[in-house]
Amino acid sequence: MKTGCSPLLWAVLLAGLAASCGQKTDETNSAEVAKTPASNRAKAQESLPRFSDFPAGEKFAGTPAAPVFTGAEARRYRTVIQRQAAAGPNFAGHFTVATWGCGSTCIGFAVVDARTGEIHFHPTVRRAMQVPYQTDSVLQYRPDSRLLVIAGETEGPAEQSSSGKFYYEWKDGRFSLLAKAEIQLEPGAPPLPSGMTLDDLCSGIENSLECAREIERYQLRKQENTARVKRAGARLELRLADGRWLEISDAQKPGDETSVIQFNFREFLPEIDCYLLHRQHYEGADYLLIHARAGSRYELHDVPVVSPDRQRLATASDGVAGGYNPNAVQIWRLTKDGLELEQTLELEELGPSNPQWIDNRTIRLTLRDIPDARGQRRTSSAILKRNGEWRFQPPAPPSPD
Repeated sequence: MKTGCSPLLWAVLLAGLAASCGQKTDETNSAEVAKTPASNRAKAQESLPRFSDFPAGEKFAGTPAAPVFTGAEARRYRTVIQRQAAAGPNFAGHFTVATWGCGSTCIGFAVVDARTGEIHFHPTVRRAMQVPYQTDSVLQYRPDSRLLVIAGETEGPAEQSSSGKFYYEWKDGRFSLLAKAEIQLEPGAPPLPSGMTLDDLCSGIENSLECAREIERYQLRKQENTARVKRAGARLELRLADGRWLEISDAQKPGDETSVIQFNFREFLPEIDCYLLHRQHYEGADYLLIHARAGSRYELHDVPVVSPDRQRLATASDGVAGGYNPNAVQIWRLTKDGLELEQTLELEELGPSNPQWIDNRTIRLTLRDIPDARGQRRTSSAILKRNGEWRFQPPAPPSPD
């Protein structure tokens, strides 16, 4: 994977904006749990099903029956099911939970009857995946109990998904949902130190995709993001203002690695009620801004900076080095329905970066020329709005880096 964002460009684009992402009121169940006093949450945990509440009865003794593979799904995992079933029961007295991997943090499973060899699959859960910083085990079960607990992001036969800690009773060859609870996570992400930006989390990381992943890992630990952003494998889920969940998935055409597109959550911008996603291409990267009220999407060249009156956004994309990214400044206008691209100012030999609003009609920029034998040079410039149009002000004399 080639990259298109230099560490310097990453490091300066978000100054003054990263610390402004405050918490937005949310009405999801998980948000309500987060706002519940600790004493009430402790009482809720005490009321959840316990393994001792569902004894398994008589312990199995003897040689387990050979598994009976009657369906395509069972036959697909024949080898792993046979091997684990032969080791003997580990669940509910005379049953074996056979598991297999489906990714780095993903587990698939089936239940095998040691007496008859019958194979059972969960009716609504085919696989379960850990969410970032989850401390709970994905699957929890015991030989002497009929209780099975699934914690994480689950996917069913029709690829429907759900997140949480699910308690199931195993009885008469079927699972019954008893309760759902909050997933236990590592302590939340600490606030960034004063003067530090999100891009500073990527110190020592040269690859723009790895930098985006590091930022997402940090952001998903923050309490204010847990109720509105979910990661499920190659898919991001964003909660819209009306409670619906918008899915954004990585994509690639079969056999064409150059068509790959990968998304990572960067931040929620409460001042404009939008999600900002990093979008990595095979060569270069840009950003996707998603309006939380309408779900509308806008392709941005780079990280946006909001004007003082919150009526406009500015982005500056330095593409002179690798040539993979646009070399331009974008100015967007906020409307009651979303965003409108007001103007794009393209440059040829100077790469813009570090946009800063001086006032609602002036944007200060850093420009750099293409490196040559004399070394790379930098200069400052401004974009001014005059007579309804944004225009470059002549740059100041250049200075060497």
